[in-house]
Amino acid sequence: MAEPLRADTGRRARICVSCRTLLDDGESCPGRTHKTVSLRSAEGRRALDDEVWGPDSRARKLRQAAKAGAGGAGAGSIVQGCDLPSLDGCGASDEVLLVLLALAIFTVAAIALVWLVRALVRWIRAKTARPKPHGALLAPPAPASRAVAARGVVRTGTPLATPWRAGSALAYAMELYEARVFGGGAMLRDAESGGFEITLDDGRALRIPPGRVHVVGRLEAVDVDRARIAERLEGLDPHAAPGSRALFPFDHARALAIGPGDRVEVLGEVQASRDDGGGYRSSAAVVVPVGVPVLRVHGAGDPPRLRVAGGGGGGEAADLDDTRDGPGADLDDAPLPQPPARRAESASGDVTGDEQVRPRHT
Repeated sequence: MAEPLRADTGRRARICVSCRTLLDDGESCPGRTHKTVSLRSAEGRRALDDEVWGPDSRARKLRQAAKAGAGGAGAGSIVQGCDLPSLDGCGASDEVLLVLLALAIFTVAAIALVWLVRALVRWIRAKTARPKPHGALLAPPAPASRAVAARGVVRTGTPLATPWRAGSALAYAMELYEARVFGGGAMLRDAESGGFEITLDDGRALRIPPGRVHVVGRLEAVDVDRARIAERLEGLDPHAAPGSRALFPFDHARALAIGPGDRVEVLGEVQASRDDGGGYRSSAAVVVPVGVPVLRVHGAGDPPRLRVAGGGGGGEAADLDDTRDGPGADLDDAPLPQPPARRAESASGDVTGDEQVRPRHT
């Protein structure tokens, strides 16, 4: 099996500070009010840093802690000069000494309580003064068209190493989140393909090129290897200085991986191309998406349902290849109930036997 490719962080050189979508070099976010900056320039990094953490002046103001109050006076002077063991040095009755002792104990307890309250206040102020990251204020822009241009099953492609943990996928989408974030939005959105091929329901092949993709759908929470993600994020922030604030703080991630056997819909537009490589289905038409591929995944990670296409003129079984969990079943090998044959007469009046239609299986 080929070694999975690592994502090319050098190509992902821009980011939308409004929705935090990672973009290719030279690309701008299509959102109408979204702002895109370059991660390869110091100016772009400052703009993203201000968006995440706020301007430095505000951060300094938030970090100002209240000065601790002065401690109370000591209580030892209350009974100074008294020889408590002998009770002879004060020249007072036992009742007075007991009152003084009670006052001393009360005073010490009051001082301790004041100290604890001030320590708690300082801790709360320090906690609230710590700068908190701001997430994306806007969602990623919706696709220009939600019309389904093609449907099919992912077959083969170039595996791409997943950034959140060891593994690979033909394409992935990942979002990073910070629990204590203001705004509630993602800190980073990234979706990329290593390049793969989809066998469409009509028999054609659709090729998704390597590069950025837009995945429509819900991403699920995943376990992460923080060191692995940190390595990925370091490559996205070449202008980070020692001790600088992180541009992509996070504590959990959501992700989706696309692999062989996943059923995918391609939204928007596709255009015809030709398979010039002389390889798989070299004589069949090949289509490619127009612009950034917009993908909607059904049952990611699960083997697709087996379907048999039927039609008025005698349908052919859909091309069933290997699924992720093992070889695909050959429908001709499975015991199926024999349906009544469709009787179609030829020009000579004979009934042809090729018009038998099998039931639809899901």
